[in-house]
Amino acid sequence: MSELIKFIENNDINGIDNIQKQLKSGSYAKDIFNDEDIPILIEHLESINDVRLWNSIWSVLLLVSKNDFLIKYCENALDKNRSIKKQDLLHKRLGYLLNCLFKYLPERREELLQDFLNSREITLKFTAAEELANTQLTNALITMIDIYESSICNYDHHDIVDAIDMWICYEGNKDILFELKKRMTASENEKLKAKYKYWFKNIKSNKNDLE
Repeated sequence: MSELIKFIENNDINGIDNIQKQLKSGSYAKDIFNDEDIPILIEHLESINDVRLWNSIWSVLLLVSKNDFLIKYCENALDKNRSIKKQDLLHKRLGYLLNCLFKYLPERREELLQDFLNSREITLKFTAAEELANTQLTNALITMIDIYESSICNYDHHDIVDAIDMWICYEGNKDILFELKKRMTASENEKLKAKYKYWFKNIKSNKNDLE
């Protein structure tokens, strides 16, 4: 049994985080998991209801080399999510699974983007938008603004709302300033209008070269 599995079974988040640190530094010489661990790992991934444990496990799994098991698991889990009418997976940030596919299957990037930019699940749509930002920043930021508008009152996704704040304020450009002006004029939601003004001011402040 691998060290990772032992830490998972003991809910040892610090132990899992130490594996991640060692992987990043290149000092972890052991196998992260082996073939015998896979059924156990699947069982734990399916049953976890602790957000911190889930996040820690995926911080490790996203650092492993290309792995057919992980690809298949992520594909199956995301397909399963499509059939769920009421999202009850708030403890499991599914964006990790999509990031795994972006990492391992670059040849499917455009297909995955087209699929998940239209996702009903906020974490998946946001993850796709972050990936899109690598090649189409303005379109990605507009998608993030759309996500913000749909989740502004959803406190279950406060981490995504906060992340969008950072993206818009620090990566916004002239096109986004124009987009925000349009939305300020069109919106009747005072809370959203205040946010648009906040973003507009911060973009101008962070990028002095913008007119």
